[in-house]
Amino acid sequence: MTVYADASGARRQTSGATDIGILREFLGTDRYGTLDFKIPKVNPAIRERVMLMNVRLAGEGGVPPIQIDPRCRELIKDFEQVSYKENSQVIDKERDSRRTHLSDALGYLVWQEFSGGMMPGERGQRIV
Repeated sequence: MTVYADASGARRQTSGATDIGILREFLGTDRYGTLDFKIPKVNPAIRERVMLMNVRLAGEGGVPPIQIDPRCRELIKDFEQVSYKENSQVIDKERDSRRTHLSDALGYLVWQEFSGGMMPGERGQRIV
């Protein structure tokens, strides 16, 4: 089993345990087989993660490389309803508290599998 997480999952929460620690303890039993945790050191910028997600969903020639099962109703609602706040590049997480969680989660998986480890435009040098 592969577990994808965002970088903030490794930070300690109020309970003293990290989200990743809780997952490792819960999933660490033999019933789930070998576990592979994929956790980036830092989270990608939201804009870049969203852009990559849109590209991967659109695909080439009208054939999306990622296909969403119609039974994933809440994920589909996320794709349909999550938007940026007006006149900004900030995702509106306040409009509906049920939205953004699933599309964010899939976005982190897509980022780790398809970004090549670099953010678009990243060259490790100053631009100006």
